[in-house]
Amino acid sequence: MTRFVADAIAHRHGGGGARKGGGEAARKAELDEFKKTGVHPEQRAARASAADAPLPLPPADPSRPHLALDLALDGRPLGRAVVEVFEDAVPLAAAQLLRRCAPGSPVALAGTAASRLIRLSAAYWPAAAGAASSSAPSAGAGARPALDTNAAARRARFCAAGVVGVARDGSGAVAVSLGRSPTLDATHVVVGRVARWIGGATGAAAAAAAKGESSGGGGNGGDGEDASAGGRELAAALNALRTNAAGDAPAGRLVVSRCGRSDARGGAADDGGAAGESAAAAAAKPSAKELRAGVDEALREGLLKRRGGPAAAAGGGRGGGAPAAKRRTMLDALSGSDEDDSSSGSGSSNDEEGGGGGGG
Repeated sequence: MTRFVADAIAHRHGGGGARKGGGEAARKAELDEFKKTGVHPEQRAARASAADAPLPLPPADPSRPHLALDLALDGRPLGRAVVEVFEDAVPLAAAQLLRRCAPGSPVALAGTAASRLIRLSAAYWPAAAGAASSSAPSAGAGARPALDTNAAARRARFCAAGVVGVARDGSGAVAVSLGRSPTLDATHVVVGRVARWIGGATGAAAAAAAKGESSGGGGNGGDGEDASAGGRELAAALNALRTNAAGDAPAGRLVVSRCGRSDARGGAADDGGAAGESAAAAAAKPSAKELRAGVDEALREGLLKRRGGPAAAAGGGRGGGAPAAKRRTMLDALSGSDEDDSSSGSGSSNDEEGGGGGGG
């Protein structure tokens, strides 16, 4: 004879979540708890699940800080990755990444070679040699900085290619996802995304491509464009690289050759390299005031030489007679020749007096 059971089959099989005991007794216990606390156990479980749910990456915002990272393989330029830094969501982690990309930083990312490259997963750049060795923040000297503990730091995920993160242990190690990478979720804090990839060009060529002055290399980003396209293009470039026999490191030396602040298009990188050379060249250029003073001085010297040479020689050839009257020109006014005229006038009168005495 078939026995009818009123409980749902999920509860009878122990799949009822909070009702793991199943049956009428469990429902009665939950109802009693709801009467006492005003919150049903299933509501509490749903809220806890929502609190741990992954957060989507924030929408693109060109006003956020951007970094330009030039990548090279065995000295051959691969391209420039323009990273949008989520400074508003994870300020502590963002400050750590920005510090690693600052010119002259003791923990500079520039010149660092990738330690691992796992295709379709992630590329890893280690902490700088000067970073602290402890794995947890402490109050002593050289302690690693604390990172964010807010919801964005806990729940943001490496859900696509081109997501940039810094190590949760505070060492400053950097990783970039080359696909969906759950492994990074436990070890790194999401700090930004690759907003633009300018392939095959670095330095001045990348800046020119960012401004649309050159067609060398691809690129993406900008208003109305897919914010994740840059990450996909970077991932395609790095996933195509050869790896070692173990498949966990690049076969060549994959280096961040230069890095620094940039605009959202990847130009004007303040990386202490080409930008620093441009700044030094600009500082070495004389100002307009100095150029004007140099021109005036050259004109004055030329006029004085001309008056003291050919003019005097012409006067002596005429038997000591008075020199011909000089015509004032604009150059005379520029060179301040009033004093010269007066001195030459007095010299002429002295010559005349001397000539008259000689004639007597």
